[in-house]
Amino acid sequence: MELSQKKKTKSESDFPVSSFIYSEFGNAYRNKQGEPRFNRNDFRFTNQADIFRMEKKNVGVYRSAFSYNLTDPYESDVFGSFYMDFDKAGDIQAAREDALFVIWKMQLRTSFNLPAEAFRIYFSGKKGFHVVIPWQYMGVFPSPFLHEYYRLIAEDLRSGDSELDTLDMSVYEKRRLFRLENSQHQETGLYKIPLTLGQLSSLSVEQIERLAKQNFLIQYPKPIMQPKAYDKFMEYIKRYEEGLERKYRPYHPEPLGYVPESIQDLMDNGPIEGQRNNTMAVLTAFWRDEGLEYNEVYDTIKGWAYPDLSGPNRISESEIKATVRSLYYSNKHYSRKTVEQYAKEANDYIESIVGKQNKEE
Repeated sequence: MELSQKKKTKSESDFPVSSFIYSEFGNAYRNKQGEPRFNRNDFRFTNQADIFRMEKKNVGVYRSAFSYNLTDPYESDVFGSFYMDFDKAGDIQAAREDALFVIWKMQLRTSFNLPAEAFRIYFSGKKGFHVVIPWQYMGVFPSPFLHEYYRLIAEDLRSGDSELDTLDMSVYEKRRLFRLENSQHQETGLYKIPLTLGQLSSLSVEQIERLAKQNFLIQYPKPIMQPKAYDKFMEYIKRYEEGLERKYRPYHPEPLGYVPESIQDLMDNGPIEGQRNNTMAVLTAFWRDEGLEYNEVYDTIKGWAYPDLSGPNRISESEIKATVRSLYYSNKHYSRKTVEQYAKEANDYIESIVGKQNKEE
């Protein structure tokens, strides 16, 4: 199945993979007093990772698990490979056993049916292991909710036959940073090194730590999408979207079946500076309650905002998307009185502008 043939979901990003060019970088270090410190918020092009390594001498260097299409991660959608972090202070053997169990589980035909070469395994350099599955194997695409999909997958892997207490569930967030592969841990001096599945299963912890005294690379085959893994990924998206519907849209008012004068006034007047976000929210809630799908509402609001998509007081598409998404999946509704008040304020503003222009003429 080609990715271009798949059905677009309502939570899928409108931005192509090629636009996700930014990453956040961070650095762990000690100050002059020997106290541990951590710097982050260093947003730059993802392909500048090697430059960042050199600047920090490849010690204590981190990069975000996701890449972004904007330098503001909270407005950006996210894109990246599925990742897992297994660690337990004082019991690295437990982390290794849990990682092996999950890898075995994800290879099952009843699960993701992934081949052994799909797993990128790393010793973290201290007390655990990272397992990454390149996005191509699961047919992953950009989304504002990708970290939430990954959380659902990890939750399922963590439950069931065995409770995997070393699988860290706190890492599924938009701004999670991970130590760069083949970088040196600032405390242990060991490197985050790649391991084969055979090495993970057969080497002792001591042998792995000896290997980690230097960095090296492993050549991997080109990732190829696995149909079963893609289907499984889409199941989690469906689960997440159904969960949003249940959580945020418990109340469904009856559609009016017509456009009230106040709503039509707001649509006709277009975006007015100082009122744009409130008006976007009102219009989003109205069209949602009239039964429009998310993409239809987004297109309607984007059309309404067209006059302000350029110019000195422009509204960004990411701002439109964030507002529409937030309101569409909320249980927020506006009373007729509130809508009429917003429409009156907009009409008064337009009349004042027209009046001023007539006087000048």
